[in-house]
Amino acid sequence: MRIEYSKVLIIMEIIGVMILLAILIATAYVYPTLPDRVPTHFNALGEADRWGGKGYLWFVPAMSVFLYLLITIAGFFPKTWNYPSKIDPSKLPLAEKKVRNLLMIVKLIITAMFGYIQYMILKLSGQISFLIMILFTAVLFGIIIYYIVSLSRLSVKAQRK
Repeated sequence: MRIEYSKVLIIMEIIGVMILLAILIATAYVYPTLPDRVPTHFNALGEADRWGGKGYLWFVPAMSVFLYLLITIAGFFPKTWNYPSKIDPSKLPLAEKKVRNLLMIVKLIITAMFGYIQYMILKLSGQISFLIMILFTAVLFGIIIYYIVSLSRLSVKAQRK
């Protein structure tokens, strides 16, 4: 089965790849100029509360690439996806499209969040804006909840009512 991508999904994919490249290029560019100790963890207020060697700077880009590839690969196997309820077979193509959209949006938000974290670490501000991290998290969970509700409406039970 060939997977169809809308123009919006293609643009989102391009933006996600550009963010990944920006994370990798910025890290490689700034790495030689950084001190030996860099922030490696931030508390709930966004303040650096753990410091470590600058080799840790490659953890965030590596995790970003890993998650991006994992979510991308998951998008190619719709038969393995779990839905919140049994989907009406006639609505399955629509459900798969919705999940593919969800995966793309989640992938973009996670990549942007990791990009922001890496930017703040490279900037060595020692502080990540708590409000921005709350915003990323709220948007991510809001979109997931929206899609769960949307997919539930395609269930076999919903069709009987």
